[in-house]
Formats: sequence, structure tokens, C-alpha cells
Amino acid sequence: MTALDTPRAIERLRASDELATATQGRRLAAQVIDLLAFWFTLGIGWLIWFAIVASRAQSPAKQLLGLYVVRTDGTLADAGHMWLREVLVKWLLFGLLSVFAAFFTPLPTLLPVWAIAALWCVWDRDRQCLWDKIVATYVGHAAGERPARDPDPAFATSLMPSDDWGETPDVVDQLRALKAQLDAGTVTEHEYRERRQDLVDKL
Repeated sequence: MTALDTPRAIERLRASDELATATQGRRLAAQVIDLLAFWFTLGIGWLIWFAIVASRAQSPAKQLLGLYVVRTDGTLADAGHMWLREVLVKWLLFGLLSVFAAFFTPLPTLLPVWAIAALWCVWDRDRQCLWDKIVATYVGHAAGERPARDPDPAFATSLMPSDDWGETPDVVDQLRALKAQLDAGTVTEHEYRERRQDLVDKL
């Protein structure tokens, strides 16, 4: 199995009919819509809209296009993670890098640094932009209703080739048991997320 055939990050943790890795075209369209919304509202309207939808793991453009930001354990990003990703890293960090490039390098405009970061999803196996790499997120698309915040622990990663990823039944059983403990209240949400991440790392 080639690298291009390998299941993408989201499909390893969630059923694809619930949430699938977003296409490059949809991701780039979201970048353009967010940029236009930001500039046409002088940033204010975009920030207000973002503050409303951040807890849903979305930006304004992602809400329009049915996209969701997903963390490495398969859960939807919470509001704090969205502010880190969208405002601090995507806008401020890459904005400062663009300004630095414009003033201290031969690059003629502010576009190249930001454009390279955004276009990274075109050739990346997991379709991550550079800010996704920094904050460890992926972007998924839901064709129907809003996906659950946590992935179904009963979802067996059947798309994983056993020769590349190893046998997974023991880990899947542990994920199911861990979710049952969360439902029963014997572990906290924080403990659940930490233990789930440890198990996901074994896949």
C-alpha cells in the first residue's frame, strides 16, 4: 500500500459517513471566504461571528462549508483550541512572519508566506496546512448534521492496513471500555481525553 493509499488521519478515528477529511478545494475555499469576511468587516464582524461558532470547532467560513476542526484524538476542537489555531497562530503568527518576510527578505509582497502555509494542504498526506501542523489539528467535512464532539469508541479502525498499523482489536476494546467509564462517571473528562490520546497513539 502506498502513502497515498494510506487512510487519512480523520478516517483512522471516525466513520467517514460522519466526518471525512476535507478536500483541498473545500479547504482553500474556506481560506478565501475567511479572508474576504475578515477584510470586508475590518476584522470586527469576523471576530464576532468567530466568537459565536468557535465552540463548535468552526470559523465563519467553516460553518458555511460544513467544515470542522478535529484534534489528534479525534475530538472536535474546543473554543480555546480554536482561538489558539485561528487567531494566535493562523492570523498573528503567520501575519507577523509575512510582515517580516516583506521587510527583511526580497519577497515582493505579503502573500508568499501566508500562501505557502495555506497551500500546504494541497500536497500534505493528511491535508494539513502549516498552522494545523503547529497546533496538531485536522479539518473534516460533514455532509449531514453536526458530528458528535467525541468519536464513537465502537468505531473499529477497519481501514487501517494491519501490516502498516499493527493489530488494533485490543486498543479498540480499551477505547470502548474507557468510554463506558466516562459514561458511568468513574473517570473525569480530562482523564478520559488523556487516556484516549495514549490509546490513539498506539494505533
